[in-house]
Amino acid sequence: MGKTRLAAEALASPDATVVQGRCLPYGEGIAYWPVVEVLRQLDTVPPDAAAADALDSLLGASDAPSSAEEIAWAFRKTLEQAAADRPLAVVFDDVHSGEETFLDLVEHVALLSSGAPLLLLCLARPELAERRPAWPVTQRLEPLPDADVERLIPGRIAGPLRQRITRAAGGNPLFIGEMLAMTSDGEAVVPPTLQALLAARLDGLESAERAVLECGAVEGEVFHRGSVQALVPDEPR
Repeated sequence: MGKTRLAAEALASPDATVVQGRCLPYGEGIAYWPVVEVLRQLDTVPPDAAAADALDSLLGASDAPSSAEEIAWAFRKTLEQAAADRPLAVVFDDVHSGEETFLDLVEHVALLSSGAPLLLLCLARPELAERRPAWPVTQRLEPLPDADVERLIPGRIAGPLRQRITRAAGGNPLFIGEMLAMTSDGEAVVPPTLQALLAARLDGLESAERAVLECGAVEGEVFHRGSVQALVPDEPR
């Protein structure tokens, strides 16, 4: 219901360093994927050799094994080190998809970090509360009321089309934005669901663009230029 957008707006111009990582909903052995993303964005040297060794094993720079407790401790100390120079905001998105090892790490950082200007912001769907009932929920987003939906729809859209968008959006800001994008392309049909809307957007692409997305989907929700180029060698652009 707009959690990612809300966080982005809140941290758009803070007097702090903002780094972020995202939990992936697929794959094995990716418990620390969001941690690696954050570490790669930080220009911070671990505070001591023990922390460096633990994080090197996580980043693939060392074959020496490290326990989950050592990695959590090293990550926390590195965040505190970074926050000592400038306030630090760490945003973890889609935490409901995080593996238990990652959730334990987040809990470790949240409970034991002290004395450092560090904000740990976790964005998740409501089902996370079932896995971690002891975690505090500081803000639970509800669907936007109709009055706010109306504010998101520009005045150029009026009449029955405006009413259909308001009714079909269900208070979901992403859904509203996607439907507005369709209407800007001259499309007046409002799909009944977000999935149908996205499918309609894909159907409207040129064949070459669709081919790129189809090949990217072979790798997964997150894909890379090299993989697409290997799969579509006849499409140099």
